[in-house]
Amino acid sequence: MAKTSVTTKEIPLAVSGGVSYILHGLTANNVTKSVSAIRDNTSKNVTKSEPFQNNSQIDKDMRLEQLHELTEEDVLKEEQDKKHQEEEQQTKSLQEVQQQKEQLQIAEKKQSLEEKDEKNPAQEEEEQEQKEELHNEQNQKEAEQKTNGAIELAQQPQTCKLKYNIALLKMHKCSSSTVQNILLRFSEKHDLTVIMPPRGNYLGYPSPFNKKFMIQVPWNEYNIYTYHSRFSYKGISEVMPKDTVYMTVLRDPVPMYESSFTYFRIGGRYGLKGSNALEQFLMNPDGYFKSNSNKGRVKNPMLYDLGFDPENMYSMDKIDKKIQEIDSIFKIVLISEYFEESLILLKEIMCWDMEDIVVLQTELTECKLCT
Repeated sequence: MAKTSVTTKEIPLAVSGGVSYILHGLTANNVTKSVSAIRDNTSKNVTKSEPFQNNSQIDKDMRLEQLHELTEEDVLKEEQDKKHQEEEQQTKSLQEVQQQKEQLQIAEKKQSLEEKDEKNPAQEEEEQEQKEELHNEQNQKEAEQKTNGAIELAQQPQTCKLKYNIALLKMHKCSSSTVQNILLRFSEKHDLTVIMPPRGNYLGYPSPFNKKFMIQVPWNEYNIYTYHSRFSYKGISEVMPKDTVYMTVLRDPVPMYESSFTYFRIGGRYGLKGSNALEQFLMNPDGYFKSNSNKGRVKNPMLYDLGFDPENMYSMDKIDKKIQEIDSIFKIVLISEYFEESLILLKEIMCWDMEDIVVLQTELTECKLCT
C-alpha cells in the first residue's frame, strides 16, 4: 500500500475534534511540536487507501504529549497574569469611585454657588434689616442698663458724711487766719461750739495747749478748735471728740521766715536795726540762736508751732520722728502756695458745700528774699 502525505492545511480538519480544547492553553512552540508529531505519525501509519484509520489513537497520543509539555513555569505565569488582571481591575474600581466622589463635590459646590446667586435683592435687604434691628436692640439694652445703673447710684445714700468736729493748728504767717474765718463761719451756720481763749487770740501760746487755757462750757462738748496755740495732741484730744479731723496750713519756709522775722521783731531782740536787719542776722544765724532762750521759734517757726521741743532742733533723727508723728495725726495739710486747690481738698474731705469755702483774697506781702 502506498503511503500518502498530509499537508499542514489538512491537519486541523483531521484532528479538530480531538485537540481543539488543548490548543487554547498552549504556546506557539508547543503547537509547532504537536504538528510535527502528528505529521510523523500520519506518515508512518496512514495510507492513501485507508486515510485516518487511527484518529482516536492520534488524539490520545497528542493529549499525553501536550500535558507533558506543560511545565511548572507555565502554571506560575498563568497565576501571575490572573493576579495582575485582578489588581488592575481593583485599581480601576478605586479610580472610578474617586472620580465619582470628586464629581459629587463639584456638583454640590456648583449648586451652592447657584443658590447664592439666586438670592434676590429683597432677601438681602431683609437680612440687612434683621441685622440692624438686632444691633438696635442690643444698643437699647445697653442704654437701659446704664440708665438703671445711674438711677440706682443716685438713689443710694451718700457715703460722704458731713463732718463737724475740726481741730486747726493755726500756723503763724501761713494764711491760717483765712482758714480760721472759714471754720468760724461754718460753726455759726451749724450752731457748733468753738474752743475760745479767756482773752486775746492765743490758747496759752507759747506753752503747749492745755484745757486750762480755754473757756470751758457747762455741757462740756466742743466742735471747733481754731485759735493760735502750740500743738499738743494729748491736750487737744482731752477736750475734742474722737472723730475730730486734725488739720493745719504750711508755707514755703523762705517767705514764711521773712514774714515771721518782721512780725515777731526778731531783729530787735538781737540789737539788729534798720531795713537790712534780716541780712545781718543771716550772716551768723547759729550765733544768734544760742544767745536766745526762744531759739526754737527763731530757728524753725513752723516746727516749733507744731509742738517740737526747741532743744532738739539740731537732732535730725528727732526731727524725722516728729514729722512721722505729724503725718500720722493730721488728715489735712493745706499749702499756702496752692491755697485754692487746698480749699477744694478741704471741701471734699469734710463733705462741705462750695459756699462753705468761699473767701475773699487780699493783697499778699512781697517776699524780698525770694527774688
